[in-house]
Amino acid sequence: MTPVEFAMRFTLSHADVDIALTGTVNPDHLETNIKSMEAGDLPAELLHKVRNIFD
Repeated sequence: MTPVEFAMRFTLSHADVDIALTGTVNPDHLETNIKSMEAGDLPAELLHKVRNIFD
C-alpha cells in the first residue's frame, strides 16, 4: 500500500469524517486517489495497530 493510499483510507476509516478533500493536476494521481477511496476503510486489524501508535 502506498503512503497516499494509506492516508486516504485512514482518513476515510474515521466515522466522523464525511469528506476528504484532495487536489491534483495529474490525471494519474487522480486515478490513484479514486482507487484508494474505492478500496474502502483500512482493514480493522491495521486500523487498530495504527490507532495504538497514536494513542
